[in-house]
Amino acid sequence: MSVVNELSKHCSDYGIEGLLPQNLTDFLLDKLLEEIMSMHEQDKKMAPTLLLLIVLSLKNGHCITTESNTSIKFKGEKELMDSFANYELAITLEVYRRDSKIQLSKDSLPTIENIFDKNRNVTFTEINL
Repeated sequence: MSVVNELSKHCSDYGIEGLLPQNLTDFLLDKLLEEIMSMHEQDKKMAPTLLLLIVLSLKNGHCITTESNTSIKFKGEKELMDSFANYELAITLEVYRRDSKIQLSKDSLPTIENIFDKNRNVTFTEINL
């Protein structure tokens, strides 16, 4: 099964909430981290397909697949890039959390309502970097 199909199945099984970092499988989280690292290294071999599908799905409020015919408006490129950056930070924190490098308070985990909020409060209860 391709990684995009895996994401589509995960979203179909768990709904839009399944796309929050804390609800992703280890496999999907690892693939997202690979895409993020590739983007920062400007590696042209790997496009941020999963990242784009997830950000668009969360912004739209329902699962979007590569076959979806959905129109989503952003207020310019900055809004899209800010959404990418917010989701990327949430992914990074989740990787650290799963690796027991940090602990977050329960109310610090992202929700559908606040994942793209630049002013979302995040409380670290433990740091073991």
